[in-house]
Amino acid sequence: MTALLYTNPQCSTCRKAQALLEKHNIKFERKLYLDETLTEDEIVSLFDRYDGPIQDFARHKESKEFGLADNYTKEELASFLAKHPKALQRPIFIQNNRVIIARPPELILNTI
Repeated sequence: MTALLYTNPQCSTCRKAQALLEKHNIKFERKLYLDETLTEDEIVSLFDRYDGPIQDFARHKESKEFGLADNYTKEELASFLAKHPKALQRPIFIQNNRVIIARPPELILNTI
């Protein structure tokens, strides 16, 4: 199964993650999540496969800018991120059904 990288080409951390994958000859598909926005169900699926708190998926500055409340459920956060994809933390790497928020990108190396 090919790995997947949710990325934003304007993001230097995303570019570093992509370069790291290429350096290690890891086959992956890129998904430009700002162009191909995620559905609420896709976001919940990411939450469910992530080994950490769902709060890690929300970029703090953008979340406040778009009005995300401090206390939210998984479903409320998924709905918010589907409507405001700029608030989604990036890059997100998926391999073998495991979700990694690759900040720093070297976290990807823990999955290979």
